Amino acid sequence: WVSLGAIAESSRLEAKIAEDPTNPKLRIQRAEELGRTKGQERLVVETLNPVADELKVESLLQLATAYRTLKEFKDEVRILHKALDQAPNSHELHFKMGRAELNAETPVAAVTSFRKAISLRKDHRDSYEALLSIFAKSGENYESRNVLKDMLKQFGKQPAFFSHLCRLDSLDGYLDAAIEN
Repeated sequence: WVSLGAIAESSRLEAKIAEDPTNPKLRIQRAEELGRTKGQERLVVETLNPVADELKVESLLQLATAYRTLKEFKDEVRILHKALDQAPNSHELHFKMGRAELNAETPVAAVTSFRKAISLRKDHRDSYEALLSIFAKSGENYESRNVLKDMLKQFGKQPAFFSHLCRLDSLDGYLDAAIEN
């Protein structure tokens, strides 16, 4: 439930935004307020998108998340590009970009983003797993094998890695390598 004070504050912010529609601070406040309630993603987009060029990374991430929830992945990618312009060395932003690009059906761009995330943080396992998933779905066993070998170096000898390598080697007819793994 929502308190009467919160409703009054919301109305006050809406009135101020109507008076000064290009004020990013008011729009950020309103979006933060909206973000506390589930199902308000469309309103978050309508509130923040008009001032997207003036937003800092935190607000851009809120906008990108709203787009992702609405399954508007190309807009999510567009907003994440703005965030990356401000924080180009964030492995987390590159990972989110890769995920958005994958959802927007641009897997080549997603691979580049996941690889950049890994180059910025070698132990970001989610990025390795995302790459592995892309290569597995596209049948690129050579690339899958390389990612698995990198994972072995980074995360240690884990049975799941060896099992996956063995399967790939046997699929490609590298029986000696499969037996070795």
